[in-house]
Amino acid sequence: MLSSYLALLRTNRNYRLLWLAQVVSELGDWFYSLAVYNLLLELTHNRAQSVGLAVVLQVLPHTFAAPTAGVINDRISRRAVMIGADIARFFVVLGMLGVRTPGMVWLVYPLLLLETVGAAFFEPAHSAVIPNIVPESEMLTANALASVTWSFCLAAGASLGGVVAVLFGRDAVFLLNAVSFLGS
Repeated sequence: MLSSYLALLRTNRNYRLLWLAQVVSELGDWFYSLAVYNLLLELTHNRAQSVGLAVVLQVLPHTFAAPTAGVINDRISRRAVMIGADIARFFVVLGMLGVRTPGMVWLVYPLLLLETVGAAFFEPAHSAVIPNIVPESEMLTANALASVTWSFCLAAGASLGGVVAVLFGRDAVFLLNAVSFLGS
């Protein structure tokens, strides 16, 4: 299976670029999760409810935004939607740098909500583009690679984000994550 993934990436430039954008964007999605949770625990004096609400805001809004995102992705350029979502998430993640005191913790929640909504627009646009750039004979491989990539990015992004937070601090995580959205 690995050889078919590599062949697809090697021979299909458009899919390769889309896949690289997916990797960068999704690594960024998970890269800063641990830093956000650490920030919340530190500023709320270890209130687990603050992290619980953050997790809900990283999952639940996707459910509500997905139908709207699907309609928008059907009506305008999916490429534009992906680029717009990542540019918006660049600014949203930079906003996390403004959370410095317990009095500013409230800002984390709308920022997480907005970042999740951005992801809710990016993901279906990414999935919907695949049939346009991959021959039908390679669709199964392309979709499987996209799914494997999402799972890998979840594990690798959170792990790398934790390591960077320990070595360089939370602000470095937020800055790198923001830049990853521009790179995507």
